[in-house]
Order: sequence, then structure tokens, then C-alpha cells
Amino acid sequence: MGCVLSSELFLFKQNMTYQEARRLQKVDLAYLGVVVLLLGTGFSRVFWYAKGQHYYFSNWLFTVKMIVFIIIGLLSIPPTVFYLKWKTDIQKKKPIQVQSSDYKKIRGLILAQLFLLPWLPLFAVFMARGFGISN
Repeated sequence: MGCVLSSELFLFKQNMTYQEARRLQKVDLAYLGVVVLLLGTGFSRVFWYAKGQHYYFSNWLFTVKMIVFIIIGLLSIPPTVFYLKWKTDIQKKKPIQVQSSDYKKIRGLILAQLFLLPWLPLFAVFMARGFGISN
């Protein structure tokens, strides 16, 4: 997830050829794929394997982890919508020029996701060590 998001940050520029913009759209789609895969494995772990639903739902760290995951998901929506607006320009093979204010906003949202992302495995490690269980 971090590699795909880092690639998105690297590819996002103020001036892009249509090929670069298309590549960025594909990376953003890959990001969605990774998120869906993570959700699928996470839900299966909670509901069918490992320690069971009670362990996770009674652990406040799990709740915090899910809130951070949701925040990351919400932060990813504006960049995706922004990239989707380029569809006709990409089809016409026009270069993409991003206004300075939009560039700063989208870049900031990507950086915010990258800042929050490392907290997810950290919470998982703490949960695996038994922290966060309320008795």
C-alpha cells in the first residue's frame, strides 16, 4: 500500500504528458486494488480466523486502527476524483496542467495518507502483543 501511494506521490506533477497522467490513473486504480485486498484479508481474519470477533471488537486499538484506515480512505477520494476529471484530455492526448492550488491540495492529501499509513501496522503489532484489550 505504501509503495503504491509513494508512486502516486512521485508521479503527480503540475505538468504531465497524457501518458504520465494515464500512468498516474493506473497507479491510483492499483491503490484501490490493494485496499480491497487488505479489506478482504482483514475481514476474513476478524470473522473466520485468528482470535475471533470478540477479541477484535473488544480491543480499543482495533477501533483506532479502523478509524485511521477510514480516514486514509476518505483522504484518498479527492485525488481519485481529481484524476478522473482528466479522462477526456487523456483520450484527446492532451497534456495535463494542474493549477498550483490544486497541486498543493492533492499533494497534501497524498502526504497525509503517507503519514497515517505506518500507524496501521504499528497498531496491529500492539494488538498482537495483547495491548488494547478492555476487561
